[in-house]
Amino acid sequence: MWTPAAGTLLDAALAAGIGLPSGCRVGQCESCIVRVLSGECAHLVAFEGEADRCLTCQAVPVTDLVLAP
Repeated sequence: MWTPAAGTLLDAALAAGIGLPSGCRVGQCESCIVRVLSGECAHLVAFEGEADRCLTCQAVPVTDLVLAP
């Protein structure tokens, strides 16, 4: 179960040993974008992308989530 101490979705996934696409921390912005198959997340910064997309380096879960790269 996610808690605020787990950080963003990307941080929580990495800590749990789950590999998600990401290059954002080395300058490849938006490379962590994934599709939200079910559930809801909240972005910590303004995000003008599609409603069914999520930047895992800048988002936290609001409900249980199912993501697809």
